[in-house]
Order: sequence, then structure tokens, then C-alpha cells
Amino acid sequence: MQDYKFKFPSPLITRMVPPLVPYKKVVEEANDTTYTWLETVPENIGTEKMPLVIKLHGGGTDGEFAHNATAWARLAVQQGFIAVFPSGRTNRGWAVEPETVDDEIAYLNYIIDRVIEKYPIDETRIYMTGMSMGDMMSLAFSCKCGNRLAALASFCGPTYRELAESRKPQHVLPVMQIRGEADLGGYGLKATENFNESFDQKQDQIISNRNLWLEVNGITGQPEFMIDDIKNFSFYRGEEADVYYLDVKGMGHREAAWAPYIVWRSFFTRYRRVDGKVVRTDEIAPLHGDENAAAFVAGYKYALIGGRKTELEDIVKVGTDGLLPGEPEPETPKIIYAESKDSADAYYIPVSAVNLIPGITAQVSAENNSVTVTAYGKTYTFFKNAMLLETECGAHLGIEKSVLELDGKIWVPVAELCEVLGKEVSVCDDVVYIADTKNKITKGMARRIKKAL
Repeated sequence: MQDYKFKFPSPLITRMVPPLVPYKKVVEEANDTTYTWLETVPENIGTEKMPLVIKLHGGGTDGEFAHNATAWARLAVQQGFIAVFPSGRTNRGWAVEPETVDDEIAYLNYIIDRVIEKYPIDETRIYMTGMSMGDMMSLAFSCKCGNRLAALASFCGPTYRELAESRKPQHVLPVMQIRGEADLGGYGLKATENFNESFDQKQDQIISNRNLWLEVNGITGQPEFMIDDIKNFSFYRGEEADVYYLDVKGMGHREAAWAPYIVWRSFFTRYRRVDGKVVRTDEIAPLHGDENAAAFVAGYKYALIGGRKTELEDIVKVGTDGLLPGEPEPETPKIIYAESKDSADAYYIPVSAVNLIPGITAQVSAENNSVTVTAYGKTYTFFKNAMLLETECGAHLGIEKSVLELDGKIWVPVAELCEVLGKEVSVCDDVVYIADTKNKITKGMARRIKKAL
């Protein structure tokens, strides 16, 4: 059970509905510039210093929309911090190009300074978050003025590669980036109707943005992985500051209603900046990789078991997708036998790999015609060429696929194995992810797991 799993209000708010949380709109003239922002301040504000969150809106909207259409204002009231929603100066957006971005950074610094003058702000706990073009603006600000922030969270950008790589961060900073698997459009991308080509272009941008922070935070090791339903987390650990990456299965270009709660409860609250240095707090336990998960990849001789790269004992040549046992073998060794790549129903793993899955043990019979599997105190026996399994009390249950014998080895159907043992499984791009909790692996996560192996 992760710390961020808790109930939150329904996001039934649009621009046409009055805001659920009151705000104060501020318009000031200074430096030949009009500064506009909204403030949400908890009712119980006194002299005790409070954290500050600056929320940057996307293109075509403004600070009022960001206040009304996201959870940040409600979260501020619930959790006791001040939330500020600046409006971009021109065209309801942010001028993020190199020749104009310094003026935008100065604009935001003015607003931050004014809020600090007006309210008891804990300057060790100033955080920024942005969505879409606001993501791009938050990257530009944090690259230059990251020393003002304790942490950054970005939604659904990212900044196109050439511009991102021209902005080298000047300060170590904890960063969380949240992307939608189906969010394939954006600045600097070539129009194409080919899904894989669009996905590759977007991944190039995403990786370039992530690498900026991995480099400045001195992170070189492989990430930890955890999938919670549609939420695919990768945790990159740094000595001083971490980088969290979250991509969401099937999500397009939007900020999910639940996302601010995860950012605040599981990321922002973990960090302060004291005397210029990022400091972790003990207020909440960090999110971490799933130690009870196993990831197997077709054609790979290694698997991720509890987050650890593990060599597999059996590398069996079983044929390309769709070939039956006995048909000509391909040149490429396979670890997972797949009749198709569409679902877990078609995948098999060898008994030696079953024994690597946390919490499961498997034993092949002396006759090599069955395999007995035990997990969490329950025992089941699968039979070769029989569409049934036997429980420990002798009852028989029908199943859709039997175990296979390939090159003298017994292979177990993944979907049936997980169903009877209470494990959850999902598949994407030849990666089979097995865990105790419901999971839907994304295309991006499948690529990161392959890279880790």
C-alpha cells in the first residue's frame, strides 16, 4: 500500500462553473508591466509560515482556468499551503523562446517576491508546477532560478528537444515529470499518421527533458519501477535530489484530477531547500519500486525480479510468434513463448522463470507431465495437454490453456498462472509485467524496462 492512495474530491469543475474554492485576483502595474495572478490562501492563515506552490497554466488559458480546472486550489485549503496561479502576459500563454523567456522569468520572480511580502511564506518550501506550455515555462524558470525552488513537477509538456537542450539547469533540483501515453502531439513534432513514428518523436522530447535533470542531479543508475493500475512510475535516485517519472496508460494531453495529490503528498512534501541545498524530510516515506514484481521480455536472457536484473536459467528456442512446437526454430532465442503479442493470454514462461516470481514456487513432476505451483499457502497442479488444473483438495478446475513441453522443458501459461494465484499481469511490446497489484504497463515503461536489461 502506497502512501498516496487516499480519496479526493470529484473534479466536477469547468470554466462555466463557479470555483469550488474562493480566490483573490491581483493585478499590479510595475516596471512597465501588468502583473496578474490569483491567490488561494487557507482560512486559518496566521503568523506560522506556509509552503507556496506556483501553478502555471497551459497555452490558450490563464490563471483563473488553472485555479478552477485543477485540484491545486482545493489541495491548498486541505493541506495548508498558499497556491498562486499567474496568468501569462500575452496571448494567454508563455513566451518560452530564448529571446523572450528572460522577461517571463522576471515576471514570475516579481509575483513570487510580492507573495512573500504579503504572506508568511516558508521560503525553504517554494514549489512550482506547470501543465503543457506551463510545463515548458516551468522548465525554463527552474533551469535558471532552480535555487528558489525546493522541487518542480511538470505535466504534459515537454519542451521540444532543441530548446530543452539549450537550457542547462544551474542547480540541483528534485523533479517529477508526468506524461500521458497517448499524448503524442506538441511543439516541434512532425505531423504523421503513423502511431509508432509519433510515439518515437514524443519519446525523444521526453527523454531529452528527463536527461537534463538526471545529469545535473548526478544520477547514473537504473531506475526503480512500480505500476499502480494505469500509473507507471520510474524512480531515479540521486544523492541529493531524485527524479520521478510517471506515465499514465491511455491518457492524452491533460492533467489528471488525482495527479496533484500524488505530487503534493508523495513528492513536494519530501523536500526543502535550506541555505541553497536540497534537503529531504521525513514527513512521508518515499515512493519506491515494487519488490514483489517480475518483468520478463521476449528474446531477453535477463528479467527484472523485484527490481533486480536477474539472469534466467532457461533460454529456449521456441519459434517466432504463432509457430507451434515442432515447427522450424528461429535464430533468435526466446525466453517467453507467445502465440500473439496482443494479451497475456498468449504468453508462456518456463518453470525456472516461474520460480523467480516473488512468492511463487513451482515443481515439475518426475514424469515431466505436470507442474505443481504454490503461492500464499495455496497449491495448484497444471497438467500437460490437459485443459484443467487440480487444487490441493483434489478438485478440478477448467482452464483455457494447458502447460506446454518445449525442448524437454515445461512452460506455464502466464494468464492462467496469474489468475489462480491472485497475481496481476499486463503486456506491452513483448514485456510481461507480473505483480500483486493491478497494473497496465505503458509503451514507455516497456522501453525503460528493456533498457534496464
